[in-house]
Amino acid sequence: MTSDFRSKISHPDELDTTLNIISFNAQCLRNKYAELEHFLEVYDPDICAIQETWLSEDIDSKEFLPEGYTVLRRDRKLSFYQQGTYVREDRGGVLLLIRESLQPEPYLNEDTKAEIVWCKISPQANTSLVV
Repeated sequence: MTSDFRSKISHPDELDTTLNIISFNAQCLRNKYAELEHFLEVYDPDICAIQETWLSEDIDSKEFLPEGYTVLRRDRKLSFYQQGTYVREDRGGVLLLIRESLQPEPYLNEDTKAEIVWCKISPQANTSLVV
């Protein structure tokens, strides 16, 4: 961070530096698209992290992607787990909904098979964060 950036943070009237980040366990997003849309309208998050999406590859993100957001997701794949582990393929999964104005880019998502999603965002000029 530069001293110029720090000085702007200490004067909130000059620059809005707040990121509204929300996280919740959906316990199956497939039947909650309307609730998700309402939730996003009410809380207006910049980033929404959702666990236990229970989505699969046959469900296109466009089915539930709200306008103005980018989605990055990782659905559960049983091939990651050892045989004999009690894991159901139709469960698990994570996703990030990121406001398009933050210029989201996937970050390190291909290096692991775990149910985790990383994203690089640019909330301000010459600034990037990994979430």
